[in-house]
Amino acid sequence: MFTTLRIATRLLCPMRNYRVGVKDIKKGMIVNTRNRLWAISDFALHTQGRQGSHIKVELVPFGGGGGGGVSGGGKVVARMASDDYFDALEIRTRACQFLYESEGLLHFLDLDSMDEISCSADLLEGGDRVVKMLNDSMDISIQCVDDETAEVVSVKLPPTSVYRIAIAPPAASIITNEGKGTRFKHATLENGVNVVVPEFVMQGESIVVSLADFKYRERVKASQQ
Repeated sequence: MFTTLRIATRLLCPMRNYRVGVKDIKKGMIVNTRNRLWAISDFALHTQGRQGSHIKVELVPFGGGGGGGVSGGGKVVARMASDDYFDALEIRTRACQFLYESEGLLHFLDLDSMDEISCSADLLEGGDRVVKMLNDSMDISIQCVDDETAEVVSVKLPPTSVYRIAIAPPAASIITNEGKGTRFKHATLENGVNVVVPEFVMQGESIVVSLADFKYRERVKASQQ
């Protein structure tokens, strides 16, 4: 049996930050500024003659929503003096499995502690559109603050996952030609998500789908389905 650990929502309670000078920052560091979490994607020293020098720091949104993570959209550039600082956070990753979704909450099993972790669906990297792509027992990476609160700040799906085709029209339903005569058609997964697949993919078969762009990657061999 497992126990319920907590329900976490974005920035529900104060997080324990530590102050780091801008001269000591590193790529990938998570900082708390402008009322949300950011990942430092790049930084560089700039010198402007008599005006002195400053450090330009590129920040990308960290956590749930449209994109999220270190590669998420909405990048901003902060101009910092050499004696400025950030409030940084120690983040640790927990290996989990997806259990179920209920009333906007996602429930996971921590594979180390066997605790159940519950968090808001808005912490899911990729936003609401990827909720339907969650599979039973899917391996999930959950990032949380490394302190006594263990507050969840981001939920990351694997790069790809396997899904069964629920509806696939005949091969004659062609929508495009690509490459060396490859022809494609629309199909619907069992979770209701529409994807574009090669004409040879049939109803009832399983395919590998990229969770970054919902694109077909390959057909699963019959012996593995």
